[in-house]
Amino acid sequence: ALVLLLTAAPGEQRTLARAVQDAAQARAAQHPAYQLVADLALHHPGDIGLVVSVFLNALRLEPGEAVFLGAGTLHSYVHGLGVELMATSDNVVRAGLTTKHVNVPELLRLTDFTPGAPAKLDPRAGTGSSLTFSVPVPDFALWTLTGPAPDPVDGPPAGARIVLCVRGRAAATCGRHTTDLRAGESVFVQDGDGPLTVTTSGIVAVAHQPGVR
Repeated sequence: ALVLLLTAAPGEQRTLARAVQDAAQARAAQHPAYQLVADLALHHPGDIGLVVSVFLNALRLEPGEAVFLGAGTLHSYVHGLGVELMATSDNVVRAGLTTKHVNVPELLRLTDFTPGAPAKLDPRAGTGSSLTFSVPVPDFALWTLTGPAPDPVDGPPAGARIVLCVRGRAAATCGRHTTDLRAGESVFVQDGDGPLTVTTSGIVAVAHQPGVR
């Protein structure tokens, strides 16, 4: 069904999208999927992505939760703020809900249409209030620290690391050098900088390469 939607003629897509949009807006209070279509239509009226959204899983993440999406999985943020880690890539393929070009043949070639809802990750507890979210690929992992943590906590010890202060204030220290961070600020730590320690009054997220020593 998704393949038929994405390969339909532009006029047919707009007609179908408008019909689904009108039906969902009239029934928005009856089901979350209808409300989602109505919300998306405020920004992307007549977009075939409105119809595609009905086929996708609606997943709500609470603060501190994470999920892994494999390559080729259609996904879209609806609202909220999240930290997204990606493997090295030179492409982003769009399926809809955008004014940019949608390369349908490439989309169909790369997309995994296997049905199934993604499972939330089960983090591993570390020192203090730190957690490590591991994923089934070797490219990256996520380490988090929730404060107050006024005393230094050992972060990922080696490899390339990106330290992001999500909330409050934080400090990242390597050797004798300390970088103070406010919410929304980040710092890149090279492998050669050595071990990393972190303090925070809020929340810190560190993207790193697992297995690097």
